[in-house]
Amino acid sequence: MILLSELMIDNINTHRYPNNIHATTGPTVFSKGIRESLKENPTIPFTLFNGIEFHGYLKFKYKLEKFFLYKTKVQHWKQMQKHQESIFNEFPFLRIH
Repeated sequence: MILLSELMIDNINTHRYPNNIHATTGPTVFSKGIRESLKENPTIPFTLFNGIEFHGYLKFKYKLEKFFLYKTKVQHWKQMQKHQESIFNEFPFLRIH
């Protein structure tokens, strides 16, 4: 079975998605791990929710966050990842040999 951590570490070590943090360590790689595991073993029990049900307990966005989180739109991580790599080779302990 494919482990999510193996996919993330491989993405980091190979710089597979140098300008896309979602695909490297975020929800994209999480979803890929689930899909690959289900393809390998379709008998894994799971629940598929048709839509998002939070019953009003969670909100997706704080309405004023854009004023407090970043000084300019250029500093937003989604913009910054387009111009610089999001993963650096500063952590040799993440290498798989």
